[in-house]
Amino acid sequence: MSASVGSRRFQALLCSAFGGLALLLAALGLYGLIAWSVAQRTREIGIRMALGAEQRSVLRMIVLEGLRLAGAGLGIGLLGALAVSRALQSQLYGISSSDPLTYVTVAALIAGGAALASLLPAPRRLYRSAHRAEVRMSLDALLTRDGSTLAARSAD
Repeated sequence: MSASVGSRRFQALLCSAFGGLALLLAALGLYGLIAWSVAQRTREIGIRMALGAEQRSVLRMIVLEGLRLAGAGLGIGLLGALAVSRALQSQLYGISSSDPLTYVTVAALIAGGAALASLLPAPRRLYRSAHRAEVRMSLDALLTRDGSTLAARSAD
């Protein structure tokens, strides 16, 4: 009897470890994608910051982009899990293959990992973009004698 329970515990531990590894890999992949996207959009972020956008709104934009990607992945994953759940019913012990608490918990973990993965690359780029925008504005002000910008003088 104890060998049977020990075998089940080992299988459960192994499945949990692989599930955690899958969550970590998904978060790392999303981090890489968001970091690349933010790096490509550094100029756009700098322009937004120079035009007066708050860091909070730009950060929200970046995190929402990551959450949209994660939401699409969650939707596809949920459909796949529901399709495979009947085949895995024999491997589950003491839980239904369509247990809503399990699905909600896994979705919350993935969404939390996605939010964290989206938050990490953003602050560094926001600071750099804001700093570059300030430097450019300062240089533009230095190039004028009376304090008006070059753009304002050319408009007159």
